Amino acid sequence: MTRDEVFQYLSLAEKNKSSQSLFIMEQLLLELGSPEQKVPAVHLAGTNGKGSTARLLESCLREAGYKTGLYTSPHVLCFSERIRVNGENISDHELSSLTQKVQSAEAKLGLRLNYFQIVTALAFLHFAKSNCDIAVLETGLGGRLDPTNVLKAPLVSIITAIGLDHIELLGSSLGLIAREKAGIIKPCCDTVLLKQNAQVEAVIRDVCAKQNSRLFIAEKPKAEIEGLGLKLCTDLGSFELGLNGSYQAENAALALCAISRLNEKGFCIPKEAIKKGLKNAAWAGRFERVCLKPLMLIDGAHNPQAALALKESLSAYFPDKRAVFLMAAMQDKDYIGCIKAVAPLAKAMVAVGLNYSRAVCANTLRAAMAQVCKNSYAASGVKEALLLAKGLNAELIVGFGSLYLAAPFREEARTLCEQSIKEESACI
Repeated sequence: MTRDEVFQYLSLAEKNKSSQSLFIMEQLLLELGSPEQKVPAVHLAGTNGKGSTARLLESCLREAGYKTGLYTSPHVLCFSERIRVNGENISDHELSSLTQKVQSAEAKLGLRLNYFQIVTALAFLHFAKSNCDIAVLETGLGGRLDPTNVLKAPLVSIITAIGLDHIELLGSSLGLIAREKAGIIKPCCDTVLLKQNAQVEAVIRDVCAKQNSRLFIAEKPKAEIEGLGLKLCTDLGSFELGLNGSYQAENAALALCAISRLNEKGFCIPKEAIKKGLKNAAWAGRFERVCLKPLMLIDGAHNPQAALALKESLSAYFPDKRAVFLMAAMQDKDYIGCIKAVAPLAKAMVAVGLNYSRAVCANTLRAAMAQVCKNSYAASGVKEALLLAKGLNAELIVGFGSLYLAAPFREEARTLCEQSIKEESACI
C-alpha cells in the first residue's frame, strides 16, 4: 500500500458515518491480535487541554527513560504527528504497512470502519509493535463511545476542562457532556480531574463511586509569566513550563497529578525528569509565537471556553496591547461565542476563508464579527488576511478559531516575517 493509497483509504473512511460502536472496535482489535492490551496506558478525555496535558505527561515519561507512545488529534502540520513513539512521528513505511493490516482485517470481518476507528487501531498497533513501556492516548470525541475506550484498565484516567462543545452528539448541558467524558473511568482505576464547575465535579464523583475509582482533584497551581512561558509553583517544587499560555498551568497540574499516581503504581518519574519534561515539551498551534515583528501568535481555540482562556492569556502576557484577530471556524462550532469571548481585546477582526467543506465562509464570519467589532474585514485566504492585518499597523496579530488555520497561518506568517527582514535590511 502506497502513501497515496493510505490517504485515499482514510479519505473514504471520513465519509463513513457508521455507528460509534465499541463492539466494532473490539472485533477489529481482536482480529489484529489485541494490541490495545499489550501496552499500559493513560487515557484522557475532556473538551479542552487534552492534547497539551498528554504532551506534557509524555514528555516527562520520556525524560524518565520510558519508551512512550502518544496518540492525539487533530494534527496541525501532518497526519503522522497523531501517532508518535518517543517523540517521533510514525514513518510513512510503518503507516503503510499497518494500514494494510487494518484494511485486510476490515475486509475479512465484513466491517465498515470510520476514520477514527482506523486511526486508533493504527496507534494501538504501532505502540505494541514498538514495545512501548507506556502509551498516552486522548479521545477524539466524547469518551464513552470513542474508539480509544476499548481500554479496559488504564493506569490513570484524566478528565480535563469540560465545556459546551459537540452538543449535538454529547448533550446540551455540562452535566450530560461530563457523563459522556466520564465513560473512560474504569473499575478500580485511578481518575484525575481538573478542579472546575461543581456540576461537572458532581458527575465525575458519582461515576468514580460507582466504578470504585479513586478520584484525585488537580488544582491550578500558582504561576509566574516568564517570556511566553510560565514558572509553576507546586507542592513538588518550582518548574518552568515550555508550553505557552497561562491556561497551560492547569494542564501541567493534571500531568503532575497523574505522575504522582503512576509513581504510586511502580513507575519511577523523578523530579529532574519532570523538570526537563515540562520545560522541553512543545506543541504546535497552542499559543505559539510564529513571528516576532510584528508579534504573531496562533492558538487553536475553537470553542468559547478555549477562546476565553486565550483572551485571559493575552491579557496576562500583553496587558497593554490590543490585537488584530484572524479567525477561521468550522460550521459545527460556536464561532459566535468565540468571537464574543475575544472581542474586548480586538483592535480589528479579520474573517479568513479556508478551503474545507465544513468551514464557515469568510463573509458569514465577518457579519458575526461586525456585531461586536466595528473594524471587521473578510479575506479569501490566510495570506490576504495577514497582509490586511499588517496594513492596519498591528503590533499583535492572533490567529484562532480552528486548528485547521494553524498550518497555513504558520507558513504565511513566517514568509511575511522573512520578507519584512529583507526589506528592513535593504533600507539600512
